[in-house]
Amino acid sequence: MSMMNTLFKRARGAMRESDGKALQDPVRKAEGRRLQEEARAETERRRARKAGEERDSRGSA
Repeated sequence: MSMMNTLFKRARGAMRESDGKALQDPVRKAEGRRLQEEARAETERRRARKAGEERDSRGSA
C-alpha cells in the first residue's frame, strides 16, 4: 500500500469515527477506529521494512 493510500485510510477512519460519535452510532465509530488501526499497522510495517533495509545496507558496506 502506498503512503498516500495509508494517509487517506487514516483520514477516512478519523472522519468515520467522528461521525459515529456525533450520530451516536457505535458501528460507524468502530469502523473508523478499525481503519485508523489498519493505517497505523501499515505505517509500522513500512518503517520496520525500511529500517531492516538500512541495517542491511550499512552492514554490507
